[in-house]
Amino acid sequence: MYHGWTYDTDGRLRGVPGLRQWYQPDFDRAQHSLRSARVEVFHDLVFATWQLDGPSLTDYLGDFAFYLEALMARSTAGWEVVGEPLRWVSQTNWKISVENFGMDSLHLGTLHENPGRLGIFGGTDQEPLAITSVCQNGHGIEATKFMDSGDDRAFPGYPEELWEDFVANLSDDQAWFVANNLVCKGNIFPNLSFIDLFHDYTGDPSTPPAVAAKMLRLVRPTGPLSSEVWMWILVPRDAPEQWKRWSQESLVRTLGVSGTFEPDDLENTAAISSANSGSVAQRWNMLFLAGEHLKPSATVEGRQLPGEVFVCSANTESMQRGFYREWRTRMSSAATPDRAGVGGDAS
Repeated sequence: MYHGWTYDTDGRLRGVPGLRQWYQPDFDRAQHSLRSARVEVFHDLVFATWQLDGPSLTDYLGDFAFYLEALMARSTAGWEVVGEPLRWVSQTNWKISVENFGMDSLHLGTLHENPGRLGIFGGTDQEPLAITSVCQNGHGIEATKFMDSGDDRAFPGYPEELWEDFVANLSDDQAWFVANNLVCKGNIFPNLSFIDLFHDYTGDPSTPPAVAAKMLRLVRPTGPLSSEVWMWILVPRDAPEQWKRWSQESLVRTLGVSGTFEPDDLENTAAISSANSGSVAQRWNMLFLAGEHLKPSATVEGRQLPGEVFVCSANTESMQRGFYREWRTRMSSAATPDRAGVGGDAS
């Protein structure tokens, strides 16, 4: 726009105004193409990196690939985005937003007490079990499971005609991990979070008493104390159209920006970031002590799951510890060639 250089859709330089008058005769347009990212696809999720010689996506995901595949590969028809992506600005540091949505469950009983009393999220008499896997490179996932369902291949809230297909596309251990979940959530380091949950009350008498929902959420830092949030709602492509609408509405009404949960989180994460900016607060460390006493489990219900796995009747802060360890490592080595530009402007 400034000097009128034009490029094709592959980023190759095509047009240079005044080429003969202003530039040397041997000017080579091929040497001035736009920089290209390296792109890889994992079960319809498109990832890109500027590190052309960095690790492959498979290597970067490591053990976490087991869990991401369990979430994304179980539908033969695949997943589709329903509705427009939801977007909003949050007055908080990006890490606090990621932690709040993709990792922290300890705040549910206090910050979200009123929605909890309404039974919107987890109104069940069953005793859940929290299984957390902390994987390399800062990734993590936590499944809060129904252990007394009577069917270890049930997917509460999803259309029952899809259950058999879900199981057929996964290994036995993967199917067990993603089945019978009250909520399954986590984060792909640094800032792509997800949640797959079961609403047993949507607040609408015209909808079924229970519906499942899944979303991806990307938090983009726009400053030390500001972030832009993008949220995509995903549904199985071969699910009934009416069910897709119910699933979408259940998420908009709860985890949407004006839902029953998100306003609580927006206010509190902003307050956390503001308080932590004070001169006294910066002298102290944030505490992530929940579950620190737990030892990794070699097996869970007789199954070996990838990563460092912790099992507890309540939620822990194991994912947060893994996330911030990775962030600290990357920040401390941000100036080295193999880590250059990672998180450098997102304090």
